[in-house]
Amino acid sequence: MALALIVWNFLAALALTAAAVAGIGSARDILPVDVYPRTHVTLALFGAVMMLFGHSMTIFYFVGTGVRMKELVAEHGITEDLVTPTKRFKMKVFPFATMAMLITMITFIIGGGVDTGTVPSWVHLALATVALILNFMAMNKELWAINANVRLFDHLELLVEAKESPALVSEETTS
Repeated sequence: MALALIVWNFLAALALTAAAVAGIGSARDILPVDVYPRTHVTLALFGAVMMLFGHSMTIFYFVGTGVRMKELVAEHGITEDLVTPTKRFKMKVFPFATMAMLITMITFIIGGGVDTGTVPSWVHLALATVALILNFMAMNKELWAINANVRLFDHLELLVEAKESPALVSEETTS
């Protein structure tokens, strides 16, 4: 699941970046090929939905793994405080992921205003720049937190195995 989230968010970031390039290319004649505005809209819709799904699933991943970790610690009587780091992970990821999702949605909606001529294009461009920056910042935090969470779960798994079969674990460590 962790690897799938990382790959999904990476692909979503590529789609949003492609949407930004297509948007700039369709608004200005700076690209060597003609880019139609529909290409920008299609890529933006695809990228925004992917990114929103990716950040949402990452948030649910941390909620679910936090609950599972609490259950395992309570079930096996492990006294080591392994639950506290998961709270720290959430505190680092949730604000960035939430803001990235919010700005991405606002940017997409404002893009519709640009398309109808009610909003100046520079507003959409500024929001898109902020959205890309926030999405990459959120992905950076998510990548770090997911990796740390996986390592924490590996450690918990070893502790659970040690509780369930201490003789087996001691034989493995001596050989």
